[in-house]
Amino acid sequence: MARTEHYNDPATPKAITLGSLPLATQQRRDEGSRKQQCRCGRVVAAGDRFCSGCGFSVQPSGRTAPWPGGMCRTLSRCAESTFERLAEGYANGWAPGEESFTDFNLQDIRREHGGRVTIRQFNRAQEAENGADWEWWFHDGVRGVGMRVQAKKAQKNGSFRLRYRSGRRRQGPLQSLQLIEDAVTVDCLPFYVLYNHRNWVPIDDELAVRDCQHSNGDQRQLGCTLVSALVVQRVIDDPLLPASHARDVSVPWNWLVCDDGVRPTVPTLDALWNQARFMHQEGIHFHDFLVESVPRADDRGVASERSESVRFERDQSPLYREVARIAERPVRPLSERGKGMITGEMTESPDERLAGAVLIDVREDEGRTQLGDG
Repeated sequence: MARTEHYNDPATPKAITLGSLPLATQQRRDEGSRKQQCRCGRVVAAGDRFCSGCGFSVQPSGRTAPWPGGMCRTLSRCAESTFERLAEGYANGWAPGEESFTDFNLQDIRREHGGRVTIRQFNRAQEAENGADWEWWFHDGVRGVGMRVQAKKAQKNGSFRLRYRSGRRRQGPLQSLQLIEDAVTVDCLPFYVLYNHRNWVPIDDELAVRDCQHSNGDQRQLGCTLVSALVVQRVIDDPLLPASHARDVSVPWNWLVCDDGVRPTVPTLDALWNQARFMHQEGIHFHDFLVESVPRADDRGVASERSESVRFERDQSPLYREVARIAERPVRPLSERGKGMITGEMTESPDERLAGAVLIDVREDEGRTQLGDG
């Protein structure tokens, strides 16, 4: 028989039964009796969120926010955090570098979408000399689309150092051109992710931060923006344009996966690829529109004519024609390279400039089983 003790409360005397436990307490005990295994090999209680041995989360892969709204929210929050971290860093006299912000963001994405996102990190020994590209692959197990991305952190004044050259003593090709060439080689669109700590007045309402069904618009969402590498190259080729011009035509990176206004009949992967192509093409369009507003003084006419000539030559070059071809094509079957990254068979970086790959399965939860399933 359960033992009962009486606690005298002048208002409402109550009897507390010690032989039975409240439901919530009993559930916690039950969870404690079950076990799970951390990736480090240690066995911990099923209810534990973190491993007592390595400190890592023991439940990352089972926690997956909804797609695509959850990913849109996650990218928005990453951008807001980047904006604040970078602003605080400059205010305190030290700001983390591009690699640190990339790592912070990838950790957050992996934490929220562990069952959907796979991250492959390769050897970074060559980064200092050759830059650090990442490939983002979105796939449905059969088809896939890719983006080759390089990150750039805003300087304290809000501008960017874009005219980097690869190789020892910076005598090699421009990193921007190398990014475009590498993207074409692997059938990807080339983009820059810009890490910002200042907002700016958009040149057009279409570029302004806005609300969506997943989160409210916030100027801090400019912390991570995307812009086509062709826009960056245009800015580099024109001596009359400030580096911040590329930033001015960039857009928040969560727009890439936001399905606000997308017709429900359009498959997720196709809708995402349409958005990536649109962001690439519209960035070039807005760049050309903005260039027309830049004063061209008579004494700088020669420089202006030279930059226009370079732009024309690049647009007609085989490299840029290949980029245009990639931007016009529909979603294609996954390449062997993409499959190797997804399955983990590719363990070494396929080229010295690739730091890693982010592989995102866009299928509904019930469709995400193994590579090759439709």
